[in-house]
Amino acid sequence: MANIEIIRGADNGNPPDTLRQMYPKINRNFNKINNELSNTNSELDAHKKSTAAHKAENITYAGLVPGDDVKEAIDNVNERISEIVAQSGDDITELVDARGGYSVLSARLNASDTRLEGKANKRWFDVLDYGAVGDGVTFSAASIQLALDAAELNGGGVVFVPSGVYLINEILRIGSNTTLLSTANSIFKRSAEITAIILNKSDGTIGGYNANKNVVISGGVFDGSKDEYTTAASSIAFGHCTNILIENVKCINTQIYHSIEINAVKNGVVRNCVFDNYSAGGTEYIQIDLALEAPFPWFGPYDSTMCYNITIEGCLFQNGIDGIGSHSSQTNLTHNNISILRNTFKSMSGICIKPLNYRDVAISNNQVEDCFRGIEIQPADGAGPGNYTITNNVMTNMRYSLDQSRGILVNAGNTHGIISGNIVRGTGRHGIGTDGCSNFTVSNNIIEGCGGNGLWVYNSDDCIVEGNRCYNNFSKVGTGDICIGEAVTFVCDRILATNNYCGRMAISYTDKLMMTNNFINTLSNSSNTNLQNKNNYINGVWTP
Repeated sequence: MANIEIIRGADNGNPPDTLRQMYPKINRNFNKINNELSNTNSELDAHKKSTAAHKAENITYAGLVPGDDVKEAIDNVNERISEIVAQSGDDITELVDARGGYSVLSARLNASDTRLEGKANKRWFDVLDYGAVGDGVTFSAASIQLALDAAELNGGGVVFVPSGVYLINEILRIGSNTTLLSTANSIFKRSAEITAIILNKSDGTIGGYNANKNVVISGGVFDGSKDEYTTAASSIAFGHCTNILIENVKCINTQIYHSIEINAVKNGVVRNCVFDNYSAGGTEYIQIDLALEAPFPWFGPYDSTMCYNITIEGCLFQNGIDGIGSHSSQTNLTHNNISILRNTFKSMSGICIKPLNYRDVAISNNQVEDCFRGIEIQPADGAGPGNYTITNNVMTNMRYSLDQSRGILVNAGNTHGIISGNIVRGTGRHGIGTDGCSNFTVSNNIIEGCGGNGLWVYNSDDCIVEGNRCYNNFSKVGTGDICIGEAVTFVCDRILATNNYCGRMAISYTDKLMMTNNFINTLSNSSNTNLQNKNNYINGVWTP
């Protein structure tokens, strides 16, 4: 504190200071006070700039967080945050919700960072940024098309459609190297008399498999609005393409055409999709077809390109007519390398799987329930269709009350195949049959409770019937649990029947049939040529 000189007056001094004495003292006091203020300002500035004076441990604290000073409080908060990010327990409800299904919050944060980085790297196009409105009222086709076009102009990318109902009043067209990504609640609703919801973007001049490539449609609900618009329409259609993936899509209310049309496509996959509520008068939910104008009216060239390497797996088909197949063909041309795997079919009034002119085909591990027909290989158009592997499919409650319902049927002209490990129960007609085929092995199937013959090899040559178990069949029509031949005008030639178990076996009109090691309750045998019946257990008696 400044050393202030006292100025004596009448009240504090005797005698008082004169003016000559007083003024110098005032000046000196002022200078002292001014210097003191300057020194104080310098000390304040130095204090503000000091790091030591403001260390957290030097500041006392008395708040809600444990700690005697600010540093301890901050350390305690940081430690708790780290525990929350890394914690995997379920004792804190808010923390469990924040983890969003991940084991710890840090894993979710890391995954979120990765997704954001991926969006930036892959070129992300949100349809909302282009004017689309998912309010179920606004027409959004033009806006979604702008996003698709932007992705195409940038060499491809991800076009994202958030949840909402988007009215599609014009056909959408998707270009190469583009993913249309939607949520499970993103609905594309046909809202005009258009013949498709989305096609690949082609001007119709490029044939083969070269119009578009590397296209993904992932997620979303495609509503064909069959009760509102009468024009025949497909939901999704691709023609003349390579590398097509359709996954996690739901197609409903398709009007007459197909939910998905795969036409002249190489390397196509449809997986984990749902198909429901098809219109009357329609055909297949998924059509595999060739480049002809009748099955593919949108664009050409119509150069008869077939499909190659197509996989349909893990899908649900219900409340429709036909599931997967074709109904157009051209003589001696085949769709090759077709796989139909692990699908489920329920309440289908037509044929669940109906190939036409396919070659190198796997139909395996499908579940069929309450359907009219399970698998029917249609009559071949020309030479070549064949090499079928039909294995481990289960067909139950196959509409026994309908006289023509069937499990598995291979029709004329198809060659070389295996029908094995299937279970067929409760058809109105025959369980498993070959009709006019050659070089098929029918083995290790279980066939029960069918209204017609359990297993019927009819008008077929060079076939093996082995290890099948067939009981309680032909309750409505037919002659046996296993039936070989049975046609006066069509002789089955060169058949081996071995290691089968059945109630009744009926054989007639065969040539060079070898029966061996079968367990049969009753055998009906007539009009056979060169029959070899050896080492069979028939009605409790071993044949020599």
